[in-house]
Amino acid sequence: IKGHASGDPFSSYLFILCVKGLSMLIKDAERKDELHGVKICTDGPVVFHLVFADNSLLFFRADVREAVVVRKILDEGLKNDVISLLGVTRGNGGGKHLGLPSSVGRSKKAIF
Repeated sequence: IKGHASGDPFSSYLFILCVKGLSMLIKDAERKDELHGVKICTDGPVVFHLVFADNSLLFFRADVREAVVVRKILDEGLKNDVISLLGVTRGNGGGKHLGLPSSVGRSKKAIF
């Protein structure tokens, strides 16, 4: 998200809001039977996503229908529900995180 640097106290709150919005949208898709997560064992919970400070993992069936649902959540859902509410815009990926470029093209040797 453009305009908020890593280490800025506001970034933590922004991260929490976005993750909460993402979780709610995923749960909504689960209730509508549009997404199916994974189970590690028979009696374990179904896992749809894991979110870390610098990474997120989404779990769903490898089919076009579920991929479209996830894409819709990421493109439309977060933008409409969280990002527009906060009045911020998406960055162009040209920033840096922990001193490394946040977006890397095909030539990784040149970047690093």
